Amino acid sequence: MKTKIEKSLNELIEKISGIQEVSSIGISGELHPLPTAGKGDFDIFIYCDEIPKTQGREEKLKSLSSSLKDIKCDYFDSEAWGICDYCTIEGIDTWMMYFRKEDVIKNMQDILAGKYLWKTSDDYFPIGRIAMLSNINIFYDNGFLDNIKKQLAIYPEKLKEQMVAYHTEGMLDAEDFERSVSRGDIVFYHHVLEKAIEHFLMALYALNETYFPSMKRSLIYISTFATKPELCGERLLSVIKEGAHEEGLITSYDEYTKLCNELNGLCRNQKLTQ
Repeated sequence: MKTKIEKSLNELIEKISGIQEVSSIGISGELHPLPTAGKGDFDIFIYCDEIPKTQGREEKLKSLSSSLKDIKCDYFDSEAWGICDYCTIEGIDTWMMYFRKEDVIKNMQDILAGKYLWKTSDDYFPIGRIAMLSNINIFYDNGFLDNIKKQLAIYPEKLKEQMVAYHTEGMLDAEDFERSVSRGDIVFYHHVLEKAIEHFLMALYALNETYFPSMKRSLIYISTFATKPELCGERLLSVIKEGAHEEGLITSYDEYTKLCNELNGLCRNQKLTQ
């Protein structure tokens, strides 16, 4: 038996799918169990021939006013997150993001070609969009999302080479690490370490032919990887823990350096680095 949340979500999807310009609808993330108010949200990605007019979108949402609350259209507009409408379902934040299919394909091709190997100035990871599309939960589709998922089923070898080369080069900034350690500067050390671990993980994910989704759930992903430094997740946690106090900075840096050396060795084994 469907819950009230499921029923309202399905009614919303049905309404949106009835808009003429809409071709496909998917929701990112885990849906089992469903989120609850204050603990998760619904990110609904809507792909269109052209973005529907605000008035038409608003009419669809207001026709469900008995189950949708806090309706706001054109909540924001950005290149990465599309034109976004907002509402709540049983108190759960629900984001409806509209994209032109043509723009999505162009962006996907650019990312796969290695145009965006790092994050943008607002901390958005373009490769994370590829990860999302490869695993999106399809709720309505004219073939657009299904075709994309098929295209993304195999991690491109050229992208793997580019990602590994770029991120292994950036994962160990010895000058900044040594400066922060010699000064006993914990705050600066963690600034350097955070960026370094992002590079380390992005290289590790690429080595394992997995699109990097975000920093979330990194330890869970690491546990599934076949190719990684020994006790990789446990050692990363130790690096972070030891780096939280001045007496542990040298130990933290030494262990992180060993992890990087081991990862470089694994990459060399696959002839991905020199």
